[in-house]
This record gives sequence, C-alpha cells and structure tokens, in this order.
Amino acid sequence: MRRATLTAAVIIIAVLVTATPAAADTGGSANTDGGGVHSGAHTGGNQPGGSSSGRRPVCTYTVLNIPDDIAVYDEDTGQRVQTDGTGQWYEKWCDGAFVGSVYISRRNPQQLLAEARRYLPLPLPVPRLNPAGDQIVNLPTWMWLDGSWTRETSSVSVPGITVTVTADPVSATWTMGDGSTVVCDGPGTPFDPSRPAATQSSPCSHTYARSSAGQPGSTFPVSVTVRWRATWDVVGFVGGGDLGTIDRTTTFTVRVGEVQAVNTRGT
Repeated sequence: MRRATLTAAVIIIAVLVTATPAAADTGGSANTDGGGVHSGAHTGGNQPGGSSSGRRPVCTYTVLNIPDDIAVYDEDTGQRVQTDGTGQWYEKWCDGAFVGSVYISRRNPQQLLAEARRYLPLPLPVPRLNPAGDQIVNLPTWMWLDGSWTRETSSVSVPGITVTVTADPVSATWTMGDGSTVVCDGPGTPFDPSRPAATQSSPCSHTYARSSAGQPGSTFPVSVTVRWRATWDVVGFVGGGDLGTIDRTTTFTVRVGEVQAVNTRGT
C-alpha cells in the first residue's frame, strides 16, 4: 500500500466530497462500506510470544472520491503517484492518527502482498526445559516449545483480488551456549512429571559436558530460532510463489552445575 500527500487542489476536493466511513479494525480485520479495502490477519491458533510486527494497530479506511487525473505526490520522493484507473483512493487512520492517503490498484498485487506480509502473526518461540531451572552436567536437558506448531496466514483484499501469505514452521534450532547447536524438526515433547522418566523420551535434547562456571554471570547464553517457510498466492490476478524463510528467535540464559558424588567406605 502506498502513502501519499495530496496537492492543495485535492485537499479542497476531499473536504467537499462525501466520504464513505470505514469500520474499525479491532481484531484482525478492517473494511470499508461500498466495496473498499478489506485486510485481515487470520491465525491458525492462539500462540504466546507476540507477533512479527507487534500489536496490530486499530485502523479505519475512508473512501475518497478523487478522480484518477488529479495530481497526487508521494511525500517521501516528491514524485507524482501513478494511478491506473482500476483502484481507489482511501484515507487511512491508525490508532486515532492520520497515516496518509492510500491508493490501492487492482493491477498490482504487490501492494497487497506487502500489507499481508506485514501483519503475518508469527509468534516468538516460548522455550521450556527439563530440569526446570538449573541444568546438570551429564544429565540430558529436554527442550520443547510452548504453544501450537501450526500454519499461520494473513490475507488482504480489495474488490476482485485477495492476496494471502502462508507460513509453516519447519524447524527449531537451539544454540546451547557451550558451542553446541541442536536442530529439531518440531517443537519437541514436553516432559510429564507425573510419569516415570524411564518411560519417556525426547526428540529434542542436549547434554552439557561442562558447567557454566567461569562464564559471564556463570550462565550460558542460549537461543532458540524457529524457521518458517513462507509462500503467497493471489485470487483474481496472476501471481504467487515462494517468499523464502522467516526466522523468529528468543534468547535466554541457563546455569549449568555439577553434582559431586561423595564415596564413603564402610568401617
């Protein structure tokens, strides 16, 4: 979507014309009356950790009845915005602040793709370890991620065209702080304290061979990165394809200690 500053002539026209008010975007969608912009982020499940773009702003759109032959200039470049006769001008407000005048072209799905990608709700990883708290040398550390491991989508549309961005989680990479890296194909398996440890196994674990004593803060810096594979498709226009990978990372610290065994000889 493109922001622009209107010329003085257009500003006068905008005041005189009757604009169509928009409904507020409060929970993942924004739409206008009269066949205007519709945008929405639809997640595959509630997951902790926030989203890639932070909190989604509350936005409203108002249709501006501005002819295509009226000169409108981009506020950043100073160049005239090229319209193609297929789109519509909108006045956009987010969180009560005026964002700008936006021209949406039905011939350019890249504008809609950028908006859909911006609001793609990819959560930060929420790591969990067992043992909880300090880890122990030579005792396997179980690692897993809280929340669901599921597809996320974001869709934006104007009349006749809908662009959808889809992202699937493909791996979780744990950097353990001692020089080791563990790559897991999924979120891992939570440890169940109600079951005997001997009856459980983890596809995602690491065994520390040394303590974190002598490290800054006596801890190892640990991170977990979830890699997402993103694609996009469009309905009502030609387009779509691979968007590559998107990484989301959480960092934290872990203290690793040694348990000393004391042997006593009977008398």
